[in-house]
Amino acid sequence: MAFSNTTLFHTAFGPCAIGWNAAAIVRVVLPPASAFETSSGGLNRDKHPIPDFVREAIAAITRHLNGDLQPLEDHPIGIAEASAFSQAVWREARTIPMGETRSYRDLARALNAPGAARAVGRALGANPVPLLVPCHRIIASNGKLGGFSAEGGASLKAKILALESAGRLL
Repeated sequence: MAFSNTTLFHTAFGPCAIGWNAAAIVRVVLPPASAFETSSGGLNRDKHPIPDFVREAIAAITRHLNGDLQPLEDHPIGIAEASAFSQAVWREARTIPMGETRSYRDLARALNAPGAARAVGRALGANPVPLLVPCHRIIASNGKLGGFSAEGGASLKAKILALESAGRLL
């Protein structure tokens, strides 16, 4: 997914990064995002103005991870380059209310693809904008956490769920 600018920002969970193009946020990197600086080469070193929609998302993510829970599903995301199935999975995931979880199977059924739980998992694993697409709210059918592609893995997923008070559902 093409993007022209990225920047780091700090939260109670640690450093995060965000990438954007002219119209949408196309990448969110959760802690520890400090490694993103060396791998991306695209940090906002030239001090290009950060668009308002990006500033708003940074502020909301920061507040959210600092414990002042925010709705994050309305920020513009650029997912047009993804497959139609992945886009559908990500849109459906954005409908899961904060404090609730769904299983991979639940998402597959909601997409009228009841046998596609593994494909849902793969699409969520490729989610470029975690938190904005709350893939952390999807768990295994047996109530276990399942995977989380962010560098913090299942441990980070559990912390975010606990923050959102969804941990009680596990």
